[in-house]
Amino acid sequence: MDSNKIIHFVWGGNTGSTKLVLDLVATQNQNGNFNVLLVLRGNPANNQPLVDELKSRGIRFQFVPKKPKYSMIFKLIKIIKEFKPEIVVAHGYREHIYGRIAAIIAKTPLIFQVEHNTDKYTFKLYLMSRLLTRFTDKIICVSTAVKEHLIKEGFDSNKLVVIHNGIDLKKYLPDNDNNYSQRKREIIMVARFAPQKDHYALIQAAKILKEQNQPIAINFVGDGETKERYQTLCKELQLEDYVRFWGQRTDVPNLLAQHQIFALITHYEGFGLVVAEAMAAGCLVIASNVPAIAELIKDRETGFLVQPSDANGLANIIAEIINNQDLAQKIALQGQKFALANFGLPTMVEKYEKLFIEEYNAKINTANKL
Repeated sequence: MDSNKIIHFVWGGNTGSTKLVLDLVATQNQNGNFNVLLVLRGNPANNQPLVDELKSRGIRFQFVPKKPKYSMIFKLIKIIKEFKPEIVVAHGYREHIYGRIAAIIAKTPLIFQVEHNTDKYTFKLYLMSRLLTRFTDKIICVSTAVKEHLIKEGFDSNKLVVIHNGIDLKKYLPDNDNNYSQRKREIIMVARFAPQKDHYALIQAAKILKEQNQPIAINFVGDGETKERYQTLCKELQLEDYVRFWGQRTDVPNLLAQHQIFALITHYEGFGLVVAEAMAAGCLVIASNVPAIAELIKDRETGFLVQPSDANGLANIIAEIINNQDLAQKIALQGQKFALANFGLPTMVEKYEKLFIEEYNAKINTANKL
């Protein structure tokens, strides 16, 4: 490449994809193989913690407005033309639409989309994405489940490549003296409150366990549109002493290291980054048996899988764990070993950079033959 310049474009909010991109960009900066600019969609004035993190990690960044859309796209086109990257990587649900449109107009040599989830597009976004795929060099899928989902939706399988997400293992690996038996025998779930996540099933499981005289504390970390509804539900079910709402937190690695059990109860996932984080932190993970999660957890070997929306099944698993600490500790350790061996951040970044170089060289070779 002439200058090894890359732009990553992503939503500037508190999402798993944003978090992943920050780690990706920071690691690329450390590697020094590429000159990276991060562009985020949103208002920096509304997210000072994110701005502070970007500055502290030495990430070069710019923001484009959330709306109106035409203003956001024009601003992004201007940034691309000024920076002159060989590659634009567009992440997220809507951002990969806007990012690719801007990259095409700005005549960027290589364009990548990263698909982070398995949720269905609206009909309009589906048509736009299918059209933009013609101008996209590769679509990076964060799991095999995402790839299979896109194939079912009619996307060109030749354009799809799987690169599993990675995490900063050092951040989540607990101290050597952090023994499983010394942790709180409580459940922590780190997830935004949104229709995708099934906080309801976990609350119902808490109700069942209370009725069975096996109550357990559940700590929800995160904010979102459905949070108030579930707070009201817990009051109605008289679970205020057992279910806590901690809001958004910046000390998630420490919180994970303090808990024996982590839960991600959900209707669908693209990867389940927080599951890998919890496993690396030494938690015993209980998660919904949905396609992407099944790539991370082998039931009763590296964690426990429960059928979606099955509150009774979830309560039974929790009761089994509470009453069999030796089994719980064994599976937690096996899950930790699996996460440490398979989901390191350097491995993910290496695969991204290898793909970028291969696609760039292939395009240059094709151009030279013409």
